Amino acid sequence: MPRWSWVGGANQDDGRSGAEALMNALDAGIRAEVASGGLTQDEYDVMSIPRWNRTLAEFTAPFDAGSALGLTLVESELDFAPDAYLAAYREDHDAQKFGAAVSAFLRAFTEPSLFSGLARAAGATSTIADRVYARVAEAAAADPEAMETLWHVAVLRIAKPA
Repeated sequence: MPRWSWVGGANQDDGRSGAEALMNALDAGIRAEVASGGLTQDEYDVMSIPRWNRTLAEFTAPFDAGSALGLTLVESELDFAPDAYLAAYREDHDAQKFGAAVSAFLRAFTEPSLFSGLARAAGATSTIADRVYARVAEAAAADPEAMETLWHVAVLRIAKPA
């Protein structure tokens, strides 16, 4: 019987993803832009990061009747992916490097959805984003341990009967 493993970003049953500190730092950076006049409150109000991390129960629900599309759920678990950036920081103790890495990682997957909808010239939008992510880097560098991100992941082992 062929078997596959599948991993996907998940939430705990209480809705936590493990990245709350990171997302709070991003929100604080954006709110600081509003406070300084760099962004309007209306712009802030329409910013979003479209995502939905399912709980383990939501991942396994298609298999509640036993199989889905001819596949069987062999086992499932909620696991955690350790914070590679914090592990590197714990080795080299370079808080600035940690802050820059965390901010760049965050920027890679949030900037398009957060800033592409602003009705501004591209250069102006980029300048605002630069300030926001610089604030994230500063916050992360100020207290790397508080910024730890333990991504929750659902691990499903699925089989297709022969």
